Amino acid sequence: MTAEALRTMTFEEIAPHARLMVAPGCRYVCPRCPPDIHRKGAAFPWNFWCREHDARLEARGGRRLEEWLPETVLTLLDFNARDGAMRLADWARGRDGGAPSVSELLDFLTTRHRRSSPPALAEQPVLSLAARRANHDFLTRPIARQALLVIVPEYDRAAPVLAKPVRAGLFSMAQGSLLQNYALAVGVGRLSADPVGYAASVLLASDGEGEPLC
Repeated sequence: MTAEALRTMTFEEIAPHARLMVAPGCRYVCPRCPPDIHRKGAAFPWNFWCREHDARLEARGGRRLEEWLPETVLTLLDFNARDGAMRLADWARGRDGGAPSVSELLDFLTTRHRRSSPPALAEQPVLSLAARRANHDFLTRPIARQALLVIVPEYDRAAPVLAKPVRAGLFSMAQGSLLQNYALAVGVGRLSADPVGYAASVLLASDGEGEPLC
């Protein structure tokens, strides 16, 4: 193997500010690839399709996006997700000159635009009175309400209530699940296309506590 071929297998092209995004192993797996194949692109949180098979990647353990979102919804979201993934990839290689920057967009997506609150009635599973009493701690636990839920309402409707909040800023994608990272990529794509419009929608949905942060 030549030195150049070996170099292409490393992550030297990733800028220092984005190296926390590189997973030590494959984040996601292709259902059509042999299990012993580990592709470089699968280490990044914004790659959701296998380049060899154009198949949707799955979380390690077999969880698929289709378990949360119908294929018809995913097909529409893919346009924004691909735009967001492209911008994230450029940013990771130090080639993104857009404004606001990717790091600023992720900061905004993970900003709390409303006071933390327990699950609303529509977010709660259907429970008997006895089950509601047994799950009182869950039903009364405050959940962070982030701008991501306004910019990607499809994620708000699909994500399990306790899994909706994501970590702040860059750590949101570095440590996010497949569903969370897909929603964040959609959010980056939408904000890149219309930052003012989506920022205004978050401001309109904010309460007094969240308005100064927006």
